[in-house]
Amino acid sequence: MRRKALSLAVACALVLAGCSSLPSSGPVTSFERDIPDAESLVLKGYGPVAGSAPDILVRDFLRASAAGLSDDFQVARSYLTDRAKAAWRPESQVQIYSDDQTPLVTGDGNTVSVSVGVGAVVTPDGSYEGQATAAKTTLEYKLTSNAQGQWRIDELPDGVLLSQSSFHAVYTQVSVYFLAPDYRALVPDRRWYPLRRLESHLMQALIEGPSSDIAPAVVSAIPEGARLPLQQVSVTAGTADVELEGEYLVSPDQQEALKWQVTSTLAQVPGVTEVRVNNNGMSLDDVAIPPGPTWAMDKRVGFSKAGLVLRDRSFTTVVVPASEQPGAHSASVGPVDSSPLAFINADKLFAVRPGSKPVQILAGEGISRPSIDRLDWIWTVVGNEIVATNPTGDDSVRIASPWQDGRSLQSISISPDGARALLRRDDDGSGSVWMAAVKRNAQGKPAGIDVPRRVELDAATVVDMSWAGNTSALILQQANGAGTVTISSLGSVRESLDAPADAIRISGGATPQAVLLDTKNEVVYSRFGVSWRNSTTDLVGESYPH
Repeated sequence: MRRKALSLAVACALVLAGCSSLPSSGPVTSFERDIPDAESLVLKGYGPVAGSAPDILVRDFLRASAAGLSDDFQVARSYLTDRAKAAWRPESQVQIYSDDQTPLVTGDGNTVSVSVGVGAVVTPDGSYEGQATAAKTTLEYKLTSNAQGQWRIDELPDGVLLSQSSFHAVYTQVSVYFLAPDYRALVPDRRWYPLRRLESHLMQALIEGPSSDIAPAVVSAIPEGARLPLQQVSVTAGTADVELEGEYLVSPDQQEALKWQVTSTLAQVPGVTEVRVNNNGMSLDDVAIPPGPTWAMDKRVGFSKAGLVLRDRSFTTVVVPASEQPGAHSASVGPVDSSPLAFINADKLFAVRPGSKPVQILAGEGISRPSIDRLDWIWTVVGNEIVATNPTGDDSVRIASPWQDGRSLQSISISPDGARALLRRDDDGSGSVWMAAVKRNAQGKPAGIDVPRRVELDAATVVDMSWAGNTSALILQQANGAGTVTISSLGSVRESLDAPADAIRISGGATPQAVLLDTKNEVVYSRFGVSWRNSTTDLVGESYPH
């Protein structure tokens, strides 16, 4: 009974945090998660064949190294000289090529080259770096003949080369969870790790800290200088035992946060149903896991003839009658149960909660569609400046545009957990999208944004953007009279969908499968697999939390 209760607690923490996406509503009452099958496919390598020519030996080595994660690269090392065995670092990187390619192996004598188009690289910390187009890469191998007259590899590049299907057979994408600065939400840091010893990779990642892209937006309860005995986590009969050595956390808040991070991260490991954490020999079994935000990502907001309407599960509420705010447009609602709504009317930004009167919180020409985070901060762009305002309008933060070179900032969209921002910039009319970590103080008040990095897109005009969950960016583009929706998920391959040519606004729900498109003629489309269907809504400008 105790294990079942702990499993449910871990599941709630994992799902409410939004591993790769967010649940549509909360609280959660069941534990279902899509986990990889560790036994689905095992790659196998074979040792050198006597008499192999240099090019054949290198080709066979590539196969053996692709299977190396199943045997700690023992078979792959049998192709190497003693000097190369000591120098080779297979874990330094993974270079990935598409399945429609075959590496070109050429050369004879003591030099062999391998050429292939590499589409992505996974770094030692598990970060995935995709390429917009595959970059031709040539790897060089130096061979020598051993005492038995057999060719062996004496010099080779670090890392391994894998086809996309081989990569997905032995690696899985997971979230390493860190804390928002207010300690009230988990923030996913997406990584790729081998399925083998996944629990140890995840725990070591927690100890080493967040990746540079998200570090400015998060904190960690893992004590500084913490370590794992033998750098591994043991899993027995579904229970992961974490022995964390180092500083002992006395504060109950720190203990809860530590357990929350560890259990939510390790709950993704196939077969793990319970996580037990010891901090410097002291058990945290009796420490409670924080509940986290109560997400409500299935809410929708829009305008009807009656006024500003909120649809929350089975309830429809007219929040602001049309007679009170004629001309209102660009409505948004926040991602949690208690979130406010916001809308624009006549160059003024208003905030409102059901049952209350709208409050003007900002005025300015060209206010962009508001975006609301879980902490109720309402974000917009006005006058090439980012403005975050609380729902009462008595506190605001102004953040200068990252670009002061004449290129104007057009709009902003904040992830539901408040940790990341999408920024749309005008680039000679076509536009570009950038992503940046959001800096906050310990109370969650915005304090700035980190240096943005560009989201890779095809050449087309950017029309709008939104989040789907905490880790997927949706970008609406148009080119040559056709529309496209690009789904750019953190640390993964981007996807593209055809879209109605007259779409002007996009919003995402809990996952990239829940997407709404609003069009010029006020028809709203919802995603249906790889196509779109008329949502038959009576709301204009209908959208998910944004």
